[in-house]
Amino acid sequence: MTRRARRRAALRCYAILGALAENGPTSESELCRLLHRPLGTLYPDLAALEHHGRVTGEWLLTPAGQPRRRLYRLTTAQERAATRALEKRLRAALHAVADPIQENHHG
Repeated sequence: MTRRARRRAALRCYAILGALAENGPTSESELCRLLHRPLGTLYPDLAALEHHGRVTGEWLLTPAGQPRRRLYRLTTAQERAATRALEKRLRAALHAVADPIQENHHG
């Protein structure tokens, strides 16, 4: 795999993790819709994320004659990591807003 292909795969995986963090348990077809990807193209990325313990997949029971569906969700560890990352971004944003206010107030 070329460096560029690895970078694109990593970006797709980050997009998947973000979509799962925002939407909760989601099927591959719904992730494709959310991320504007062709149906079926995210399975390799989902398999890699599952292999590395970032997501878990669960087969849903479907009526006879309908295709099986797999629902993906973030692992507990990945949910905690996403929460920490969001908190870090929020603190940075609040700090960026508060500094100019404090400078104007004390200046």
